[in-house]
Amino acid sequence: MASSSPSPSSSVSSFFTRAPSSSSSSSSENEAEQYTVESLRSYAEQLISQNNNRNNKDTSDQQHQQHKICFFLAGGGSTAVSMLAATPGASTFLLEGRTTYDRHSFLKACGVSDKETKGKSFSYGSPQAAGIAAKAALQQALLLSSMDDSLRTMPNTIGIGCASVLVSNSNSTTPTGTISRGKGTVVAVSADGLVLTLGIQMNQQRSRFQEELVLSHLVLRAAQLLQARQQLEECEHEYTIRSGDLVTERWEWSPTLSSLTIDGAVTTATSSTTCTNTNANGSTNTNMNTNTNTN
Repeated sequence: MASSSPSPSSSVSSFFTRAPSSSSSSSSENEAEQYTVESLRSYAEQLISQNNNRNNKDTSDQQHQQHKICFFLAGGGSTAVSMLAATPGASTFLLEGRTTYDRHSFLKACGVSDKETKGKSFSYGSPQAAGIAAKAALQQALLLSSMDDSLRTMPNTIGIGCASVLVSNSNSTTPTGTISRGKGTVVAVSADGLVLTLGIQMNQQRSRFQEELVLSHLVLRAAQLLQARQQLEECEHEYTIRSGDLVTERWEWSPTLSSLTIDGAVTTATSSTTCTNTNANGSTNTNMNTNTNTN
């Protein structure tokens, strides 16, 4: 039976807020979100402050423990790491950030051989690439954490991967002549196998840098949501945010992370329940509970 989904904006961030469903909403609710350098800086400061206010004394409650994070970003979204690194206190939060812009850089960082991608329908800007990057980032986070005299931080490590296809400029067009819009996926993985996937399809005409800022905010949102362990049941929902962009949010458990490999050669037995709700404004929200056994 599908559980009710948490509010996508709820208590963790003022960004990526679900668009209001009623014309009677307040003017502040109807204001489109603005993704700027300043708002990204404030978001980074908020994340680091929240992490520093946590403590690791209660090891049974991961929601209130400090986390260490590695980011592997295939180009887009890398401004998030730059902003974190420029924020005081980042050393308590940021282990490493890599921008794997070149194809060979991505393959080397993720421990994937070139032959595994040749001749296959694999895109370095795909959700699949983001998942592979997240798995590699988590492995690096665990490795770096294991080098400390105390191993207490290892269970609280997170790996985040991002892959995207952003516009070259605000006037870029598709082969059919329509204005191009960027899209991207951020995957965040905790050491105990909780996986959050955030996808965004941008629906506004923006410059390359403006799309980069939107995606960088999404990278930080993934970190914040997974730190807060906002959802522990497997589910998936889709919603339109106040900026008019479409966001998908999926939570799942994958202790072995085998489903994030390139070839997808994993046997799964899956049962799922999907619930679709239509809002008053015509938008659709889909919730899906999934149980998967991996062999």
